[in-house]
Order: sequence, then C-alpha cells, then structure tokens
Amino acid sequence: MDEYENVPEDSGTADAVGDLPDRSAYNMVNVLRLREGVNRHLDGYNVARTDFIKHVDLDYDPKEGGLDARRFGEWLKHDKFWGNVTPDHYEKIIDYFNDNLLWPTQRTQALLSDIPDNLFHALSLFFGVHTYTIQNVRIRAPGLYKIYTESLVLPKHIVVGAMWISYDEKTHAVQTRELQIYSGDERSRNRREEYHGYLIRKSKKYMIVARDQSGDGVQVYFLPHFAREDQEIISFEGMVVGIAGGRVFSRPVVLERFDGEEEELIETLNIYPDEEISPLVLAHLKNQRNYGNLRMVT
Repeated sequence: MDEYENVPEDSGTADAVGDLPDRSAYNMVNVLRLREGVNRHLDGYNVARTDFIKHVDLDYDPKEGGLDARRFGEWLKHDKFWGNVTPDHYEKIIDYFNDNLLWPTQRTQALLSDIPDNLFHALSLFFGVHTYTIQNVRIRAPGLYKIYTESLVLPKHIVVGAMWISYDEKTHAVQTRELQIYSGDERSRNRREEYHGYLIRKSKKYMIVARDQSGDGVQVYFLPHFAREDQEIISFEGMVVGIAGGRVFSRPVVLERFDGEEEELIETLNIYPDEEISPLVLAHLKNQRNYGNLRMVT
C-alpha cells in the first residue's frame, strides 16, 4: 500500500477505541464507532481522506456534494457523511481494515499503559530474569557514571557522557538516563542527546536498552565486563550498538562510577582528542573492540 511507505514506524493508530465493530451488526452505534476509528487511523498515518475513499472503493465522489478535498476531509470527521453510510459502505470499510490488518485495538495498549515502566518488566519476563536478580541489580548498579565511547564523527576522538542508573521504588524498574553534550567546531555541530532506558542483568551480564528522547535513535549496550568494590559496581565495559539518523553503528564503551557532584561531571561532557583521555581508558576501549565474540566491524 503506497500511502504507508513513508510513514514513521512509531506513527500509527493505537489510540482508536475498542475492537473493530461486528461486520454483520450494521447500526448507527457501530457506524459511529467505525467513524472514530477511521479518523484516528487517517490522522495517525496522515492519509488523505479522499485517498481512503478510493482505497476502500466506497464508490463515493465528494465533488457530487460540491466539496473540494479539504472541505471533504473535514466533513468526513462529522456525522453528516457517516449518517449516509450504507450497509455496503460499512462492510467495505470493515473488510478494508481486516484485510490490511490496520484496525487499531486499544486493548493491548490499555493493558500496557496500566503498567509503569512496562518495557523493563516485559524484557525481564522475556529474558527470564529472576526477581532476586533484579534485587541484586538495584543494590549494586545505581549511581552516576562517566561514559567513554569512540566518536562516530571525528576519528581518534572520544565522546565523554554521563549516565544515571536508578531504581524506582514504585515500579521496581532499574532505569537509565544518558546525557551527551557536544560543543561544535568546523567539523561538527552543537548537539545535546538524552537517552532513557532500562538496565537488565542476565547470565551475569548486563544490557541497557535505551531510546533517544528527542529523535528516533535507539541504543543497546552489551556489558559483559564489570568491576565491583564490596557490593557496588564501579565500572562496566562492552559494546554499544545503535541506530542514529537512519544509520547503524557499533562502538566500544566504558562506564566508570563518578563520585563527584553531577554538575561537575556535566560541565566536562564533550568530544575530546585521544591525547586528552586517560591511556588506561583508551586501552580498555581498544580491548572491548577486540574482545572475543564482541569484535565488530563498523
């Protein structure tokens, strides 16, 4: 269906109310339910209403009513059009949604929206993470970390960022918040990126799944190596794989617990040439890129 080819993946129609009406139960109540779902669908996918009439094959010409496309689009939102919907129209619209799997049901969305931090709990369930493991993570991992990772834009430069790991006492989720700030020059532009996500532990390894709060970026951290002092994790090492600007990337990453004030760390966030980074950090980044099965080509 050509009209959906360029729709953003997170656009859509999950806001429509209830299930698709019964095809055999033509009545005005169901027609108005159908109207609500159709309009939410068209708005969600940014589909022209005249195109909808054409694709559903409703055999209806808005020009017969003296309406141009814009005025027809507004009319389709109101009762005047839907009051004239015939049983044949009704069945065609339902068949269109059924055949193309386009009708949005709110049932799943409602169930998920009732569960705060639902992705964390879904991932924990999917990966079979035991409750005791989550309790272990909430004791050892929370804190402020300084992130080191290779720049995707400038060769031989390191991005220094910050990550907060916290445990939510109400939702019982281990949350992450990552902040990166870049001061631009002739080779790059000023930029601020913030990722929110969740920390999961499975088979004595850690993983972070996070999403850019202002765009379509996604990052997954694989952190098989970590160090502890007493009961507290002081560092993580591994790889981060992500999507940014429509491009896939991978790069090594090191997280070190930061014991100072967060304002102090935030003031240092930027991109630095390798010579301004600790040789030990550079060595750890190199080790992660070349480590066993985590070796990746970018």
